[in-house]
Amino acid sequence: MHYPGKIIAIPGNHDGESDAKIADFQKYFCASSQTVPPIAGSIFRETMNQPGVYWCLDAPFVQIIGLYSNSAENPGFISGPQIGQVQKQWLVQTLKTLKAARGAGTRKALLFASHHPPYSSGGHSGSAQMLADIDDACNQAGIMPDAYFSGHAHSIQRYTRTVKFGGKTLGIPFVVSGCGGHGGQTVAPANKNSGNNPVYEFGYMGWGYTTAKITNTAITITSYGVDANATHELETTSVPLL
Repeated sequence: MHYPGKIIAIPGNHDGESDAKIADFQKYFCASSQTVPPIAGSIFRETMNQPGVYWCLDAPFVQIIGLYSNSAENPGFISGPQIGQVQKQWLVQTLKTLKAARGAGTRKALLFASHHPPYSSGGHSGSAQMLADIDDACNQAGIMPDAYFSGHAHSIQRYTRTVKFGGKTLGIPFVVSGCGGHGGQTVAPANKNSGNNPVYEFGYMGWGYTTAKITNTAITITSYGVDANATHELETTSVPLL
């Protein structure tokens, strides 16, 4: 009830189902200032003054790209005939700026987040078109994310995607963590076949959440399950910042 931390958000598909819903999202997350709105009542919860429904957060150890994957139930997308190319063009220019900063000596972890998952093995499908757009933007800018986070499917899933990029072989974790408020959606068992790309490393059906601890050398991603009795660690993976 008295959570002082900032909640920085990207819209889900239901937030974009109507003009009124996306306007409400913008009212509370893209406000002109950080204040406790009347609707909060006795609960301390501040609005956020994000610049829009997609954004780049620059923090001491990490840069986070938050993308709006739009209002379709399946799949997600960041460009197309109806919505145009504005978000993708913004992504390309933003990544070029981050690439230039990295070239000048600022190496931070780079995380991507979208509501719809690029890969999924249950509940909701993956979004190949969205990932192709993101890959194209990354290739234009010459920079790849160190990890990718999404939701939509109400489970926890983790994939490792191998990408040869910039003379390096990257193992990029793609994490689906969409069971913080709605769990129990069926998900296929993990299949760690090393011949696949990505490799489906982990799957969990239930309620839970995921954290990311970031230093100047690595990202440590830990997922937790929640049941009636306790919170327990499900799995942890660590990604070096090459």
